[in-house]
Amino acid sequence: EAKEKAIMEVNSLAFLEQLEDAYIKNKLIAKEMDNDTKSMIKGAVLHMQKGLELYYQDRYEDALEEYEIVISMLPNIPEGYIRLGSIHYKLDNIIDALKAWRQALSLDPKNIKLRKYVRNLISSINDEKEKIEKAEQEEAEVDQLTKEKIDKTQDISSPTDNAVKEVSKKEPVKRPEIKQEQP
Repeated sequence: EAKEKAIMEVNSLAFLEQLEDAYIKNKLIAKEMDNDTKSMIKGAVLHMQKGLELYYQDRYEDALEEYEIVISMLPNIPEGYIRLGSIHYKLDNIIDALKAWRQALSLDPKNIKLRKYVRNLISSINDEKEKIEKAEQEEAEVDQLTKEKIDKTQDISSPTDNAVKEVSKKEPVKRPEIKQEQP
């Protein structure tokens, strides 16, 4: 099933047209490609397909390796970076995901959907950061109040403690001697 999804996605006409348009737009290839360029693109597409299969099988680390290869083969095509970012995101590598997506945006600044997604992600990260900082501040305040309360408690003596201190200040009472009479 994963392989079928990947094949459908990679073989989709829209994907291949995007890839070709991106190369032409970036003047990386002429309208007529030579055989070496076609072979390189075909190899990259095979790695994309394999990466997608692995992605759909939840084998994200392996998919990551495939997309690293794609990027090494097609470093000026944003689709590789977009996929790479998505895999990093699945692995909770948010910083790496953002780096990959920013690289994709530098190659395709008109990708409004990706730009909006990255902006929303950064906004949610900032919101979480503020929540964490607020929680840490509240925790520090509670710790300080607790410490102050403990210090006050140690300074206050109970009435029983005071009575024991008073008695211990006095001289000890001597036990009277009992004299026994001899019969």
